[in-house]
Amino acid sequence: MPKIDLDAGSKPPRGVDAPSQLHVFVGDPPRELSIFTGVAAPEFEAGGQDRVEVRVRLGAMATEGFGWTAQAALASISNDDSDFTFATDSASVDLDPSDSVLRLKIAIAAIGGSSILHRISYTVHVLSDPIQAKITGQISWSKSFGGPTYLVTGERKPMFRVDIGQTVAIPAPEHGVAGAQFVPQASVSLSGR
Repeated sequence: MPKIDLDAGSKPPRGVDAPSQLHVFVGDPPRELSIFTGVAAPEFEAGGQDRVEVRVRLGAMATEGFGWTAQAALASISNDDSDFTFATDSASVDLDPSDSVLRLKIAIAAIGGSSILHRISYTVHVLSDPIQAKITGQISWSKSFGGPTYLVTGERKPMFRVDIGQTVAIPAPEHGVAGAQFVPQASVSLSGR
């Protein structure tokens, strides 16, 4: 089946009008709920009996084993004057194998005379584990500040610990106080050399 590739995450979006994203953390431990909406513009020119897969890169990543729901509308259109039918046969979500970016796949079909399908609106919900960030780099300092102690060099104890993550708001319980919790996404302990 031929493919039409569109990208809601590129700047500017390629072949997608008004793409939007909303990301929230739900549950304990937190999982990430992402909602994507937009209008894909495949400009699919059909004549006769044609099928094509429209693939829309959504512009965000997810972990393996994510859950999803997807809806694509123009469900079906026909015309009594010309025996012409457009249909969205299915909508599914996967990860682009090249870089793990979420991708909406819409199978569309057309039967009848020459016509163009201009736009398809879509809504996608994805539930996944938070993306694990990576920490890379080098920590260095001038020797004038001193060197690692015996605990670091002899016993190989960590000299530094670096955490990255985000602070998640915790709603106030009834008659309680709202708070916040740091949710680490990556952590590394570094030893001296």
